[in-house]
Amino acid sequence: MKLIFTRGTFREKLFSSMLFTTLTTLMLCSSLLLIVFSSRMEDSARQEADTLISVVSSSISDLRDSTEKIGSKLNRNSLVINAMSGGGAFPQQTYYELYNATSGLRDYVQFYLYDTNGALQYSTSSAGHSRTLPTNWGILLAAASHHGELVFRGADAFSYPDRDAVLYAARSIVNNAGDAVGYFVANLSEDNLQELLEGKFGSRNTLYITDAFMRTIYCSRPAETDSPVPALRSAMLSNTHVSSDEYNYYMRHEPTSGLYIILRQPKAFTRDTTRLLRTVASFLVLGSIALCVFVSFNLSRQLSDPIGKITSAMAEVEKGSLDTRVNLHRSDELGQLADNFDNMVERLKTYMDKLIQGQRDLDEAQIRMMQAQLNPHFLCNTLDTMKWIGKMNGVPEISNISMDLADILRACISTDEFVLLGDELELLNRYVRIQRIRFPGRFTYAARGHEKYIDCIVPKLILQPLVENAILHGLADRDNGSIVLSVSEQPGGLLRIAVSDDGSGIPDEVIRRFAQDGPAREGRLGLYNVNLILKKYYGTDFGLHLRNNPEGGATVCALLPITRRETDA
Repeated sequence: MKLIFTRGTFREKLFSSMLFTTLTTLMLCSSLLLIVFSSRMEDSARQEADTLISVVSSSISDLRDSTEKIGSKLNRNSLVINAMSGGGAFPQQTYYELYNATSGLRDYVQFYLYDTNGALQYSTSSAGHSRTLPTNWGILLAAASHHGELVFRGADAFSYPDRDAVLYAARSIVNNAGDAVGYFVANLSEDNLQELLEGKFGSRNTLYITDAFMRTIYCSRPAETDSPVPALRSAMLSNTHVSSDEYNYYMRHEPTSGLYIILRQPKAFTRDTTRLLRTVASFLVLGSIALCVFVSFNLSRQLSDPIGKITSAMAEVEKGSLDTRVNLHRSDELGQLADNFDNMVERLKTYMDKLIQGQRDLDEAQIRMMQAQLNPHFLCNTLDTMKWIGKMNGVPEISNISMDLADILRACISTDEFVLLGDELELLNRYVRIQRIRFPGRFTYAARGHEKYIDCIVPKLILQPLVENAILHGLADRDNGSIVLSVSEQPGGLLRIAVSDDGSGIPDEVIRRFAQDGPAREGRLGLYNVNLILKKYYGTDFGLHLRNNPEGGATVCALLPITRRETDA
């Protein structure tokens, strides 16, 4: 299968891939559609059958509940109990009580009262019926065994001589002492059961009702000779399933009455229907195959030809020909791709021209930079000369200023972006020494807490602007100020470098504008530059923080991560 999609030209692979994908999808969709359609039809039929069985079950349950209520009502009737106990001096009143209690069901059910010997005493039926019932088997024995409970039995010719009755229900009638004095019996004929269940199980379906022993007591199509009940009984005993090509069988057991309700439903898809659907699907698949071959061939050609032209144009561009153009003159995606390719080549040509010009400008800038580097070296050499002249002429101030200024200048032109905190503090000491010569006796300077952090790496030249701000702005109006630089570690591995003075403080406008990252103003450009450097290197959470001290003066604090110099093990 892999060789089909890896060998041959792009057009052949595209054609075979499209054809294979289309046909596979078509076959899968057709099969899934048939399976899903069949499954939905079967589910719909199953739901319909469950609903119909529920309706039939509800009717039988209602009949049982009503019969149970009648039996309970008669069992509580003292006149009936007295009559069944042998004191029936008023039979007309007993008939009246029986007819009154059974008024709601006499159209469907016949009701009887038998004594403890099985002899009929009272009845709501005027038709011929059995005058006696056996007490040692059948319905009366079941009623006696289930003292005070309503029991159901299917009729048979041996136990129940009434030919038209198909279902019996009975319960014992007991007196106040709890002794049985008779039996309440109800039977239902096949015609009555047909009338009760008419239209509740579907015209296409067949309904079977059996007793607890799976003996058929009712069939909605009595003319049928092929009953599924024996097969269903055998399947239930062997815990198997009854299968049929034409019917589905659904069965529900009524635990209160012991009856089984069986619904036989014609299958939605018979063997002939399935064969017809498969034949139609086969013709549809054959027609779709022919259409897929035609469409795949033409579509693959329409895709492969423009791609071939674009590939050839790319090969020309790869060789260096930036004047190559595709020009497909199409409005679809391939046309847009060709136009984008042409535009890309045009921009590439423009960029190449700009790149060449930029390289020329860069060469010229490098030459100017190398020329400009001569001036700082010349200044350093000149400062060294001034240092030695000052020493030889006994002017130490000139020698110290020249030496310190030369070191500061070398640090400025150095290409290193980061230095050790110890080196930065040493460079700051040189700057302070120059300022002390410039402003003799006007300020004192001290560094504290830096001994443990001299091997930390910091951006170069970030301390000198902080001290310079304190000298030029904080102590501008003081004759004897003090400047203190303190270094400490903050939670989270942060390094805090603070420069404090006891001068006039920082204007609130400057602090507010600085906190909002406002533009640099004349006079404090060094602080803005240091803040920008810290944020660029470490992120916006770091930088400088300005505040005025409660006791006077101001503090400028730099916050940055602690990074120590790596040493060889």
